[in-house]
Amino acid sequence: FRRPSPRVPEEGTKIKAFHGTSSTAAKAIESGGFIPSKSGMLGPGVYCSRDPSKAESYGDTILKIEVDVGKVAVIEYQR
Repeated sequence: FRRPSPRVPEEGTKIKAFHGTSSTAAKAIESGGFIPSKSGMLGPGVYCSRDPSKAESYGDTILKIEVDVGKVAVIEYQR
């Protein structure tokens, strides 16, 4: 995997990203769209990564998605 450029996407752009989930949730997402979480490490929202191996850590089904970039949070490390 090669890191995409730019490293941090700019607000208002579109990027390709990955979302890891269960196969059951993937079917629901494909038919009805994403439902933002009410909580999470960075608060409510839909979490995705441009690194497919990161997405794999969240489920056995990986969705490749196009994302309209809004507010971006950069995570340098996790505790």
